Amino acid sequence: MIPDWRMALEQALGRLAPGGELHIVDFGGQERLPRWFRAGLRHWLARFHVTPRDGLEAELARHRQLRLAFERPYGDYTQYAICHRLTE
Repeated sequence: MIPDWRMALEQALGRLAPGGELHIVDFGGQERLPRWFRAGLRHWLARFHVTPRDGLEAELARHRQLRLAFERPYGDYTQYAICHRLTE
C-alpha cells in the first residue's frame, strides 16, 4: 500500500539505531498455496491497490549492517522480517 516502498524502507533503516529492530509484515508470494487460491487472493488484493512485495527479502538482504531473520508462514501467505541493526 506504500507505492515507493523501497524508499520508505531505506528511510526507516537509515533511522534505525545500532542495536534497534525493525519488524515488517506484508503479504507473501503465496508460492506454497494452491494456484487457484493465489490467483484469487492477488486479484482481490489488487482491487484495493495492494501488491505483495515479492522482492522484500532480497531488498533487505543487501543491507550489510543488518542481521536479518525472515519467515514465510502459512504457506507463504505472509512474510515477516526482523531487521536488527548491528552495533557499530
